[in-house]
Amino acid sequence: MVADPKRVLVINTFGIGDMVMTTPLLRTLRRAWPKAEVTLLVKAFGAERVVEGGSFVDRVVVYRARDRRSVREGVRLFRALLSSPPYDVCVVSSGKNPLLAGIASVAARATWKVGENVGGRGIFYTHRVPFAPRLHTVSANLRLAVALGLETVGDRLFFAVTDADRAFAIRFLTDQGMAGTDRPVAIQVGCNPAFSHKRWPVAHMALLCDLLRHRGVGAPLLLGSPGESKLATEVQSRAHVRVATAVGITTLGQAAALIEQSSVAVGGDGGLLHVAAALGIPTVAVFGPSDPRRNRPWGDGHVVITAGLSCSPCYPRLRRGCGNPRCMQGVSHTRVVAAIEDVIL
Repeated sequence: MVADPKRVLVINTFGIGDMVMTTPLLRTLRRAWPKAEVTLLVKAFGAERVVEGGSFVDRVVVYRARDRRSVREGVRLFRALLSSPPYDVCVVSSGKNPLLAGIASVAARATWKVGENVGGRGIFYTHRVPFAPRLHTVSANLRLAVALGLETVGDRLFFAVTDADRAFAIRFLTDQGMAGTDRPVAIQVGCNPAFSHKRWPVAHMALLCDLLRHRGVGAPLLLGSPGESKLATEVQSRAHVRVATAVGITTLGQAAALIEQSSVAVGGDGGLLHVAAALGIPTVAVFGPSDPRRNRPWGDGHVVITAGLSCSPCYPRLRRGCGNPRCMQGVSHTRVVAAIEDVIL
């Protein structure tokens, strides 16, 4: 085991869902090295909110990329990390974007560097963990700790909802006439904007809202970021029933509090479904381009639905989508509502 490091850097270059799936690793690192100063480097997708209240890290550095190209991102990261003192240990979580993360680990000047050897690109690391594409991200992250000689302390996810966030959720539901009735069905309308092909079609979501009301399953509640407001408006305009929306008006914590008040969370492969899993709320997840074996909501009580096409999953090989994501279009609203009923009834 790496003995008593003073400074530890954990790098997560993706968004909210990946950050949620990294929390068991952070808990393990904190338990093994309680006196170490742990810094978490994340992108600006709200991922820093995930660890608030967890006491897993001492410092969060939010890296706001303005360019998706790995080389330019790497240069910015390199400069930012070189301005800090060297780290003793650098842990690169989740295995995505290995070139960018590898450059960052070198810039950290850590004695010990551990990460997954994705496509043979683990040359930057002193501890290379074989990439297992079918292994869930939570388990893959915990293997990083094992590679450092640490004993894992469980795989429970973490997300803390504050009292203020809960108070917001109650006020919102009351204002919408949804308090004291059947619990809402939270519908995630979007996903990471860089991977919009993972989004379940708007037309399907509108039909789902209608069917939820007609069957008395629950009241639909749309959730998402400000950039997804147009999607929410389109869902509302296509639906023939009243659809409440909190898209674009909540913080991540407030959205989590609304999920906590819901019976189930529904959507494509996106961050809010992983937040729901961390809160113990069941999910119904529609998967197409991404692989549910690696990215499905973690834990029991979750249902994954796919169209079963031979070309799916294709991510990350097809990062920008095929222009016609039949894998998402092929999952009907009737299949989703049936799965919701199985989960909550």
